[in-house]
Amino acid sequence: IDSEGRIVLRMHNDGNPIPDRDFDISYVKVKVLDTGVEKNIKLKDMDPAGILKRGDPSPFGSGGKTYLNFTWPNTGYDAIKLEPGKNYIVEVAVDYNAQIRDSKRANNTKTVTLTYNP
Repeated sequence: IDSEGRIVLRMHNDGNPIPDRDFDISYVKVKVLDTGVEKNIKLKDMDPAGILKRGDPSPFGSGGKTYLNFTWPNTGYDAIKLEPGKNYIVEVAVDYNAQIRDSKRANNTKTVTLTYNP
């Protein structure tokens, strides 16, 4: 969480490159559990440079992962703004078209506990 109460995501793709068609319709979903807040942003809007699209198809990874750093908006339709002094359990999932395969679906979801103390 940044100093303005915004969720900051750091993501990478260890798998195969994502086809254009699938990249264009996939999205990232953030749920702030116990608050009812659930928001989505299209992957192509989060990652206009296509950092996650490239992937790393080598069996052991390249060792030099390229990360996408994205700060969730705190204004507008998709906004999430957290209040100071509270703990939050946040689940982030990449929801994808059926063509983007992953033998371990759990690789596309992460749940973390965040404390916002500016």
